[in-house]
Amino acid sequence: MSTLGFGAAYRAGFHDHVVSAGERSLRAAYELGRVAVGRGLSLLDLAEVHHEALWSEIRLEGVDAEAVVRAAGEFFLESVSAYEMVRRGFEEARQAALLQGSRLDMLRQLSDFLADTSLVSDAPGSLEEVMRLIAEHARELIGARLCVVSLTDDGRPLRASSYSPDDVDQTGKLEADHLSAVASLPNAPEERIRAALSSLDGKELGSLELFDKEEGFTAVDKATLVHLSQVASAAVERLRLHMTGYPGD
Repeated sequence: MSTLGFGAAYRAGFHDHVVSAGERSLRAAYELGRVAVGRGLSLLDLAEVHHEALWSEIRLEGVDAEAVVRAAGEFFLESVSAYEMVRRGFEEARQAALLQGSRLDMLRQLSDFLADTSLVSDAPGSLEEVMRLIAEHARELIGARLCVVSLTDDGRPLRASSYSPDDVDQTGKLEADHLSAVASLPNAPEERIRAALSSLDGKELGSLELFDKEEGFTAVDKATLVHLSQVASAAVERLRLHMTGYPGD
């Protein structure tokens, strides 16, 4: 993007700072840094504009070069500080939007996959396999250390878990029956979020739990977990309807 218009404003602001340095001129430098981000200028563009402004000022007759250079350092530092702060804010917002879009895509893919009729089977272990799949996707999607999916409604409790790669060696050999007590284990995760798995008639089937996220769980994480629990509940109910020998058949 052309820096001509921005360069003129920068030179005028810098000249004012050389003539009368103070809070007003530094505030102008700060605003110029913000404007640079809004116009899509790179840090190199900003440095080039600053160099041209400095050169123009030094060439003026009778100027105190040392004072100009000192003022240039103050002015540029203020502009760069604002530039970096705003640029980081834009980048964080962009990354958050990308993450949110990625989550929505993964949720749609998981929902479509679990709704696939080809998954419906009364083969031994099919329900456990679906539960493991749900646990893996939930943990990866939200970025937790551990996810535990539990079905506890019919007297035949089933649990499936997914650990982050760093925790597999330490906790991967735990028996499934002990996972419900994971919060009491040595070095256990300090944070947990939970959503119930429920049937269409409101009966609680079990739970979907996530433990320990490095930067802490957010409101978006909790909303995502609720959506995941709804997808998981529907998949479990659908699979159970086709399981030979399941109570209610």
